[in-house]
Amino acid sequence: MTVTELRPNMDHWQERVDMAAAFRWTERLNMHEAVANHF
Repeated sequence: MTVTELRPNMDHWQERVDMAAAFRWTERLNMHEAVANHF
């Protein structure tokens, strides 16, 4: 995989990091099964 192939993911990198953090927080609050990925 080249750098140019990875570039499209970098446009939304911060949003992906934020969504992962939100999901980890819901897991910590034991709400992850009800939320799944529906943020």
